[in-house]
Amino acid sequence: MTNSDLKDVFNEVEDWQEEAREYYLDMFISKNDPGHNREHVDAVYRTMLEIKEKRNAFDLDQRVLFMCAYLHDLFVWKNRKHHHILAAHYVYEHANTDIFLRRFASYDIEYIANAILEHRSSGSLKTSSEYSMILRIADNGKPEIYSIIKRIYECNKEMSLSDAREHAFKHLIEKFGPNGYIRKDEYWTKYYKDEIELLDKEFESDENLKEKIREIIC
Repeated sequence: MTNSDLKDVFNEVEDWQEEAREYYLDMFISKNDPGHNREHVDAVYRTMLEIKEKRNAFDLDQRVLFMCAYLHDLFVWKNRKHHHILAAHYVYEHANTDIFLRRFASYDIEYIANAILEHRSSGSLKTSSEYSMILRIADNGKPEIYSIIKRIYECNKEMSLSDAREHAFKHLIEKFGPNGYIRKDEYWTKYYKDEIELLDKEFESDENLKEKIREIIC
């Protein structure tokens, strides 16, 4: 996605946001692994807008949602385990020096930093605001088998096909299966309740799941 089509895709976007998106993508996100690249943060922002509309959360500031999406994975390249902490610190420490963060009031800075800090589904923190909840749901991604497998493969293209398929199968079971760790995230499971019921059908047979993986990773 380029600057020229940012407005066409997202509609609600101000001129400075095009510049901000390119700045954070070029300076930070471009250093990340393929699973946390520009396509990922664009998808997160797109999904956040969809959730906002579906929840009729019209009181939420689109600009805050935007910053949450494009700043939440700034430091995956530096320390994946603690990237949420590093990014939240960046927001607080650069609130008065980052040319884009300077646009926000102190309470918005707190919303952005807390959402980033709380966005990991593997973390134990509860969300402190609707911004945090929406970011976490969007970052976990939609429970669609094709897009999940495709993203797993994109992150592991250096593997042979057989290794990539085996890795995808294990990752699907561990994260998205009926006992997967993402199911512990009550926000994601509640929001995508109907979609998860469809996803569960993919896990009824190991062989059927492996066949689906072979169709996509080929």
